[in-house]
Amino acid sequence: MIKTDLRRVRLNRDGEDRQGSYWGYGEPLYYYAYLDPFSNTEHSDHIRAKDRASAKAIIRAKWPNRVFKFHN
Repeated sequence: MIKTDLRRVRLNRDGEDRQGSYWGYGEPLYYYAYLDPFSNTEHSDHIRAKDRASAKAIIRAKWPNRVFKFHN
């Protein structure tokens, strides 16, 4: 089981996060990170999804043979 941090990134009306990075508009933005137990390497990325459940499904679809446990 891979413990995965999944958080929604809040954007302002200009499409920027708290640090001022521009992400544009569209579906909500999510950040995820996990430690790959096979390579002992941390992986992280951003995805767009309509809600948290959809974000989880997108991540699971990328790696169908792995079991993720989401928190946060």
